[in-house]
Amino acid sequence: MNTHQISVVRQDKALYGVDSHADSLQLSALGAHLDLCRGSNGRMFGLNCLAKEMLDFFAARFVTSVVMMTCLIGVITLVA
Repeated sequence: MNTHQISVVRQDKALYGVDSHADSLQLSALGAHLDLCRGSNGRMFGLNCLAKEMLDFFAARFVTSVVMMTCLIGVITLVA
């Protein structure tokens, strides 16, 4: 019979001298940050992300195409 035990590590903040008030300050700062981030996710944000993705996609293939064409032209000139 296989039994698995899961041990849970509990970190008591009193052991480390951490004030529980700091957690509420951090949570309020996190909430304010998330509100700011949600506000910037409008229609233009999505369009901007799409444009950046397309630019990255085509830029990678453009460089590869230029390198391959340069190699092909070099081989043709050496053979001819």
